[in-house]
Amino acid sequence: MYTQGKFKDGTKGWKVNKLGQHWNNKDLEHLEVVWSDDDECVCDTVYSEADAKLISAAPEMFEALKRVEAYLVANKDVLAPFPTRSELDNIRAAMFKTGLYQYGG
Repeated sequence: MYTQGKFKDGTKGWKVNKLGQHWNNKDLEHLEVVWSDDDECVCDTVYSEADAKLISAAPEMFEALKRVEAYLVANKDVLAPFPTRSELDNIRAAMFKTGLYQYGG
């Protein structure tokens, strides 16, 4: 199970912290991804804001993929007219990569 972030302001998930100039490379902004108001890190050094935002969105994206996968499995007729069979395989491959998902049939 991944770390469920929860913040005092009610925000759930993970957030990007901008810490200013990177301590080791003055040309970079120091970014980290945190899961609590205490700055508990998921990832303590991220080199681009785009990467930091992608990492921080991972829990919500994973949950969304689980819902889409469940819908496609429950509504097999949706799979027939579209190339969604390969998309379902792609969804499952991405979810499996997390180590949090195993295809159940």
